[in-house]
Amino acid sequence: MKPPHLVPRVNTPWIFSHCDLLARFLELS
Repeated sequence: MKPPHLVPRVNTPWIFSHCDLLARFLELS
């Protein structure tokens, strides 16, 4: 079974999710 972040999503492109996580990480730091 693949990790959730490797599962392709039509409604949520991985690049958008990655950028969102990156933005949240930058806010915390």
